[in-house]
Amino acid sequence: MKKFILIAGICFMSGMVQAQITDTPCANGAGVIVNGSVTGKTYCKSNAYGMTWWNAYAWCDALGMQMFSLA
Repeated sequence: MKKFILIAGICFMSGMVQAQITDTPCANGAGVIVNGSVTGKTYCKSNAYGMTWWNAYAWCDALGMQMFSLA
């Protein structure tokens, strides 16, 4: 499990280089909008630090959204 978290963190950080984080809030102020530079898609990034996969899944589900795939 620790290996997966490390890999996911690296992939997420390398993906952030190709994305633009805005100051525009989403999820009723619980997150910020991230615009993908390559894909052109818009994402909502949580302001929470240290979420588990289950917490992140529940947060997205409660907002009617889906988690993005690293694959």
